[in-house]
Amino acid sequence: MTGRFRFMRSLLAGCAFCVVQVAHAGSAGADGTCTGQVFYIGTQGSGPGEGVYAARLDETRASLCLVGLAAEVERPTWIEAHPQKPILYVASDDKSSAETRGLILAMRPESDGTRLERFAEADSGGAGATHMTLDTLGTSLFVANFRSGTAAVLPVAEDGAVAAPTASMQNAGSGPKKRQQSPHAHAVGLDAGGQFLFVPDLGADRLFIYRFDAAAHTMAPAAMPFVAMPPGSGPRHVAAHPDGRFVYLLSEFSPVISVFREDAETGALAAIQTVAVMEDDEADILKGAEIDISPDGRFVYVSGRGEDCIVAYAVDAQSGILSEIQRLPSGGQVPWSFSFGPGARWLLVTNQGSDRVNLFRRDIVTGLLTDTGSSITVGKPTSAAFLQAAPGF
Repeated sequence: MTGRFRFMRSLLAGCAFCVVQVAHAGSAGADGTCTGQVFYIGTQGSGPGEGVYAARLDETRASLCLVGLAAEVERPTWIEAHPQKPILYVASDDKSSAETRGLILAMRPESDGTRLERFAEADSGGAGATHMTLDTLGTSLFVANFRSGTAAVLPVAEDGAVAAPTASMQNAGSGPKKRQQSPHAHAVGLDAGGQFLFVPDLGADRLFIYRFDAAAHTMAPAAMPFVAMPPGSGPRHVAAHPDGRFVYLLSEFSPVISVFREDAETGALAAIQTVAVMEDDEADILKGAEIDISPDGRFVYVSGRGEDCIVAYAVDAQSGILSEIQRLPSGGQVPWSFSFGPGARWLLVTNQGSDRVNLFRRDIVTGLLTDTGSSITVGKPTSAAFLQAAPGF
């Protein structure tokens, strides 16, 4: 690592520390209660008194306020909101043994509008449930199971309840690094047409492609079953462009974005760009974490660990090519993921390493972010989600 790069890392780390130190706790009304729109936070909390937390975003004051524990759940690492109903899906990753199956919980707000009640649950289709997504209608829920290296689809009933998996696909492959001795499905991403599921596998160094049958809730390998990534790169998360033409893959071990053009008929991917988010360091400190696309498809955002940054890219509407427009501290350490707030005017960053959820304001025209200086303290936060049409909104 060069002296210049060590200096830049130290400078960025110092900036992140300053942001945390000046952060204000959030917004409260005249009676001392939290005000604003409710959202939920998934964590890596384990044991009694740990689980999913409720908080509020006050858009007028540009601030966050912690409500408290919403539901006691074992390691609710990833949470995902139903696209049309006030229902939250929680992936519970019990790590008591390598073979312990993951559990998917369907939860809804209680009468107070913040606490959650569990009304359905189902097996995740493997061990180590780590990531989820839903189709646009909310009739199918997809799960990536890290330890077993499997991707599963769970039918979702009209009332939002999940059922047992109707399909579970086993990834295959390995890589040269210690954490790559077997397949480890790390995320799931459905394309805009709802026909192909992309599954980055950190252990196999492959981006798997499965054709999805929405009517039968089943999956099968696509004509191009996977894209082989560079050995030791560790594909982590994926984001499909809303116009159905491009797919963006972020690798963890080599913090690089791989840009692909998608064939809407076959799901086949053709590489068109590679973007280094951070320098690839021998010490394996710098790692890719999260990637997502703004709802209008004009901007791609990435979080990086080690540098503890959020990086924004403009998307060329014709080619899908990315151009960096901003790089700023994440407001804490180990930015596990981030989520868009109401109207995509906000970005919530879950800084798992510093037990902080930080709030950024987002300019929907320029795509640029501004740190509001507001954060809340939550143990090991990993994901955040707003519900649709939930009580108290």
